Amino acid sequence: MADRLLVARFSGHSTAEWERHERALGTLPPGALGEAVLTEVEHAIDGVIATAQLLNVDPALDDRLAVEVALADGTRVMDTIVGRCADLSPGPALLTCSRVDPKRRLAAWLDLVALVATEPTTNWRSIVVGKPEKEGAANTLQLAARGETPADRRRLAIDALEVAVDCYRRGMREPIPLFATLSFKLHNETAGPNDWLPFRGHGDGHDEANRLALGDLQYTELCALASRDDDPAGSAPGRAARFADYLWDAVAASAEEIS
Repeated sequence: MADRLLVARFSGHSTAEWERHERALGTLPPGALGEAVLTEVEHAIDGVIATAQLLNVDPALDDRLAVEVALADGTRVMDTIVGRCADLSPGPALLTCSRVDPKRRLAAWLDLVALVATEPTTNWRSIVVGKPEKEGAANTLQLAARGETPADRRRLAIDALEVAVDCYRRGMREPIPLFATLSFKLHNETAGPNDWLPFRGHGDGHDEANRLALGDLQYTELCALASRDDDPAGSAPGRAARFADYLWDAVAASAEEIS
């Protein structure tokens, strides 16, 4: 619901117009319950929009940024990325009423390295603005490319894209132990059993696709899955940690957070 209001606001509609539409659809609770939900949603949206404006993000901006990169093995990466950063540091921006989680971090990183590999002389940035986790400003992520020179930035970006493409191809051949949330925490050495199977559900270990591929593994059993000779190089003995380091090392090597 909150993301629908965000889209409506960015499309030039008022909150009142969105509310009439939602009430006609029956998606808002009746009476005072609906008013309470609406107040909460409006508060979150106002925080996201205010933070985006401070970062010079223009949701109405629609720059079409062409990407075309040739990797070492001849693979060509081609796409069009929408630029919404309206200043001397252009690039994409995602505004969401969800948390800035590892999935959105990866999406912002992929956009960034694709742009840098295509045009390394531009001072690209990639932004995610999410809902506040506590009272105050919205949760934000700003990424910029690593590298002292355009040649350095392009080399690091291409190396990163090669890792991303390799992970994709491995995943098309067989299930690999890369996870939406857990892999980021494994890489940072902050993961625990509750990150795999949280008490309230909705963890990577509860995901039906992961359960189909791996079975009903407990966290210790997942971490104990031994790495194989054909896995990416690394020092971690377990497959889950090995793949986590492979992907997230590439992120850290090619991009840095800026404030």
